Amino acid sequence: MSQERSLKRYIWMVDTIRRYQPVTYEELEAKILQSGQFDRGDIMFSERTFFRDANAIESIFGIVLFFDRKTKGYAIKAAKSEEEQRLLDWMLHTFRHANLLEIYRDQAAHILLDPPPKDSERLPAILEGIRHRDILKLELKRFRTFKPVTITIIPYFVRLFRQEWYLVARDLRKDTVRIFPLDRLADVRATGEKFALPEDEDYPEAKTFFNDCFGIVMEEDVSRETVRFQASGDTAKQLQRSPLHASQVEVETAGEHTVFSVRLHPTSDFIRELCRYGKELKVLSPASVREKVMAFAKDILGNYDA
Repeated sequence: MSQERSLKRYIWMVDTIRRYQPVTYEELEAKILQSGQFDRGDIMFSERTFFRDANAIESIFGIVLFFDRKTKGYAIKAAKSEEEQRLLDWMLHTFRHANLLEIYRDQAAHILLDPPPKDSERLPAILEGIRHRDILKLELKRFRTFKPVTITIIPYFVRLFRQEWYLVARDLRKDTVRIFPLDRLADVRATGEKFALPEDEDYPEAKTFFNDCFGIVMEEDVSRETVRFQASGDTAKQLQRSPLHASQVEVETAGEHTVFSVRLHPTSDFIRELCRYGKELKVLSPASVREKVMAFAKDILGNYDA
């Protein structure tokens, strides 16, 4: 079996066990026969091939398949941490959809996709720097000139937000933590120097750094507040399915209106997000956020004044 076909089979096995776990060996055998995704030579299934595949899956993906004696079926061992599980979910999600799109490539005219994340060419060099504790030099594109500026940084972590990659790093010259969009990086290279992560509060932890932010915007003069807003119609349903922030809670529902609250820094990007929903969303409190939303709306209307 070719490497490509083997990988396809491994992804199918992990996805199937994850969806139906615990699943018996006999059930797996039946499902691979019914899947219709494999050539005849790839659907040979035996205990020997199962354990061979399980070992390969652990080696490639770090996913451990185990036999649960209580349920008498196979399951996937839980990840060691929430962060590792999230990364694993993304990896499987990506492989699964790549596999699906390959199967139905002849239906490309009927599959509408958003563009993939932009400017990931610099990502490998950044992740390599994070892994090996390398101090990096970034060539940062300026908005108004063609000449890039060089910045020496300690790379902390990266974040994907709305199809764009960002790097959180310490600017060593300014001795401050900054957020760099990867689409502004002309080049990334290692300096040959190493860094050690500090153990004090000055070190930004990836899992908590953006907890109180809507996205990646941070504004020092904006304090954290509880924002209450009212939504109606399809907007209320959308916000129930896809909360604006991890802190979002549903306060009450009265007729067609639902009141939500979030606790975060109401930065400029959050104000724009609230305005995006138009008349179906109304900020109730605090007054400062209401005023910012109204000012933003007035600025938009001002563009259309005769």
